[in-house]
Amino acid sequence: MDSVPQELKEGIHEATRSFLKRESGLLDRDNYEVTVSTALSIDVSKRFASPTYHVHAEYDKHGKKHKTLNGIGIRPDILIHHAGDDKANLLVIELKKGQNPDDDDLRKLTGMTDPKGEDGYRYTFGLFVGFSKNTNGKYNTHLQWFSKGKKIDQEILNADSGIPG
Repeated sequence: MDSVPQELKEGIHEATRSFLKRESGLLDRDNYEVTVSTALSIDVSKRFASPTYHVHAEYDKHGKKHKTLNGIGIRPDILIHHAGDDKANLLVIELKKGQNPDDDDLRKLTGMTDPKGEDGYRYTFGLFVGFSKNTNGKYNTHLQWFSKGKKIDQEILNADSGIPG
């Protein structure tokens, strides 16, 4: 079982805390998922964008073709990758307002991280990010990590402390 590098986890923790500090109103107003993913991608980009990695929200291209998974078109919420080729596909992120991924999110996270996947994406890691309000009216962040087509870890970032717990 692969473990998620601490640097990657910490970067995601920082990005989600920053997003919630700046944009939790998007969740309160029940905005569309694409609005939330675009806002979160700004914070992810601040931590991970580099000459090697691009950060894109709602990215639907695989080279010059549309992304598909088993013949079905997909548009992942956020990608950390090298656009235009499959040389540096680090992380695919799916998000929801809620604690759990839906079947479509799971299909993308397992399929896009499957090293034997026929579609050839081979993202090193996948991540489900969910947001749920706690009793103090703040948002906890639920993280489920994937690698090699399987869930490998999960954690909850407590809204009151901002640390896993």
